[in-house]
Amino acid sequence: MSSAFRRYFVMLPVLGMMAIAVACSGDDTPTPATAPAAVPTSAPVTIVVTATPIPVPPTPTVAPVVVRENLRIAAGEWGTGGFDTLRAGGQNRVIQDWIYDPLVGLDVQGEAFSKETGIASDWKFTGDGSTYTFTIRQGVKFHNGDDLTGEDVKFTMERWGIEDATNEYAAPLSSVLKNITVTDGFTVEVSLSTPKGLFLLAMSHLSNFPGGQILPKGYYESVGVDEFRLKPVGSGPYKLVEFQVGAGAKFEQAFPEHFSVGEPRFSKVDMFLVTEESTRIALLRGGNADFIDTSLQRADELVGDGFRIFEKLTPEVVATRFQLQREGEVLQDINLRKALSFAINREEINEFILSGKGQAAGNVFAGQIGGEPIAPDPFDPAKAKEFLNLTPYGEGGETLRLQLQTSPRVGWPGILDIATALQGYWKDIGIETDITYRDFMSIFMQWMGETLPGPTVMIFNSGPADWSGSATGALTCGGLFTTVCDTELDKLVNGWNAAPTLPAYEESARNTERYVRDQYIMIPIVSGAVAYAGNEQVPDGYSAGRNVFAANWRGLIQNP
Repeated sequence: MSSAFRRYFVMLPVLGMMAIAVACSGDDTPTPATAPAAVPTSAPVTIVVTATPIPVPPTPTVAPVVVRENLRIAAGEWGTGGFDTLRAGGQNRVIQDWIYDPLVGLDVQGEAFSKETGIASDWKFTGDGSTYTFTIRQGVKFHNGDDLTGEDVKFTMERWGIEDATNEYAAPLSSVLKNITVTDGFTVEVSLSTPKGLFLLAMSHLSNFPGGQILPKGYYESVGVDEFRLKPVGSGPYKLVEFQVGAGAKFEQAFPEHFSVGEPRFSKVDMFLVTEESTRIALLRGGNADFIDTSLQRADELVGDGFRIFEKLTPEVVATRFQLQREGEVLQDINLRKALSFAINREEINEFILSGKGQAAGNVFAGQIGGEPIAPDPFDPAKAKEFLNLTPYGEGGETLRLQLQTSPRVGWPGILDIATALQGYWKDIGIETDITYRDFMSIFMQWMGETLPGPTVMIFNSGPADWSGSATGALTCGGLFTTVCDTELDKLVNGWNAAPTLPAYEESARNTERYVRDQYIMIPIVSGAVAYAGNEQVPDGYSAGRNVFAANWRGLIQNP
């Protein structure tokens, strides 16, 4: 066991002295949802630490699960907590997918395209992927009673170009829209200036892009953007009834039957934001939640308690991100970033934090379509010190103190433990690290504003099937939340977005990933699957699907 992990276990008794500051949300939102007694209704907790993580509390006594008419979900994260599909990242799909329908549907397993479950009942495209023709399903209504037509689809796509869009996929998709034509009210032809081989993927729940979910043109234009963000309307199986940012959301069945699922299994869905895994597990065991996101580390004990575990079908990677685009950022020195990587004992993190359920990571674009395996850097402290000695912070030089930022993440309750392990490994080679653990939104706003304290290191998980949008947002000079400005990388990402065929797209993805990896623009740490746990309310045969952030909600509410 390394010295980093010896410190980890020795320091556990002092954790009770950590200070926790709670800030209340002041957002102007609909009437707050009422949460179970075990769930705090304040904003997400912000914790600033410089040592070790909070220990898991004693396991509560298992209580019998009562099957209820309403489904109760304890979620560890839902991003910025908004319903505007373009002012949100993929994390917001956790709450958005209940009320909106995607243009391209998926099968009940959440794995493959289906012409039975999306707004498009049929589609076809030219051989080069430059023109897509969608047949819009007739008879679909929005929650306010308006009919959904091709004009709503056109409006949704044209909206991708709004100035305040913060979703990383919006600008690249908007830039290739050449023309959108609606004929007979229910046929939409989309012409692209550059062929987009994965356009259908972006229009489905397989993508991290929420902009493929269809919005009501008439309602949106009549109430305006601000009112729509407070009182969203979609065509999905459920409508939003109550919402409080950072606390809870209540949804009710919108129609007696919905074309994608028939009569929903549940008439109501109650969601609660619960950032602590131990609290989510306590809610499940106590009969106050039916479905939670959890970690594979806790899977065996939950199975022993009689619950079922559902794993995502795509891997995710926990990796570093920096602020290399900022003038004077010391981590622009690649030797420093190499030192950080070779100092990490990835196998030890997997064994002690992930309970052997993951693996040491070499790929930065985990789950990418067409990706190829890349070997992880070995644990080599001596080599790490060699790289460090090539900088002003080597032996006898200046002391480097990093500012590491992370937040609660769906499926990765041990991410704070990983941050603490990194703190120990880097200390062993002479680098100090302060850890700030807080809600993602507060980090994201500083990240976009380039005001994060430096030298900045962030660690987050991700694993979309298509990383091109994330690369555009985070790995280009003009990205909305960029981490680097490298003209060669810009060329690679732009070429990736412009790839006319799937083989060209896959080759571009591999070339871009290899460059990011070789230049240590991101440092992969460990990878693994996201897991969920549920009781008997979860239908037999349920699959968590392939989307990286949201579970397969349509499969969860469909009667077997």
